[in-house]
Amino acid sequence: MGFDDAGKTTPKLATEVTALRQRVAELESSQAVRNGAEQDLRKLERDLRERVKELNCLLSISKLRDKPGMTIGDTLQGIVDLIPPAWLYPQDTCARVVLTSLECRTGNFRETPWKLAREIVLEGECVGVLEVYCLVEKPSFDHGPFLAEEKNLLDAIGERLERIIEHDRAEQKAHKQQQNMIQLDKMVALGTLVSGVAHEINNPNNFVMLNAPVLREACESVMPILEEYYEENGDFVMGGLQYTEMRENISTLFSGILEGARRINSIVKSLKGFARVETSG
Repeated sequence: MGFDDAGKTTPKLATEVTALRQRVAELESSQAVRNGAEQDLRKLERDLRERVKELNCLLSISKLRDKPGMTIGDTLQGIVDLIPPAWLYPQDTCARVVLTSLECRTGNFRETPWKLAREIVLEGECVGVLEVYCLVEKPSFDHGPFLAEEKNLLDAIGERLERIIEHDRAEQKAHKQQQNMIQLDKMVALGTLVSGVAHEINNPNNFVMLNAPVLREACESVMPILEEYYEENGDFVMGGLQYTEMRENISTLFSGILEGARRINSIVKSLKGFARVETSG
């Protein structure tokens, strides 16, 4: 090949080299785009898994709230135990809810510098706090080692806690009112019963109080005749006792009968007063 042929070939090679370089750049760019897309896909998959965990947490709380036979303490403990699995680092997450007279915490609970907290507020008053701690230092995200979505999830759990506590308080109040109504009905029934008993006691006691003085007066009128009989015939039996013994004690016996009747009358008045208060209440 001559000099002229070589001169023609050099530009052609240069063009081919340039084309190859462009192709390599295109391939490298395409690979970078593919790598970026794969990274975005992995991030989306991770975010999706986190959102599914959060959704499962909220659904589980709803099921827990509707479970029959659960006390407020059982429900709060169940909610606290559901929190760590919904976080980015379940094994290194613990939680606690503190109310005025109740505290529930996960088994691995420990206070650390890495904390999320949400106040529990009812009717404008703070009644407790919901806390989540990261047990070890982790990479920093939106709120220290916590994601922004985890902060939003904590707020959502806090709202559900407020509704659960409010519902429990309303149930307790309704139960107390019902018990008060039952107790009131019992007291009214008792008042009616007492009133009837007082009436039944009062009637025969009135006979005693009215007739005992008459009977006493009659005995006093008969005593001279009995005394005369005793002087003529000696001692005799009267009401199961010797006349001489009866003569000494008959006044005391009548006094005891009248005193007992007066005490019964006082008790009847007290019962009637109790019955009036209970039936009017």
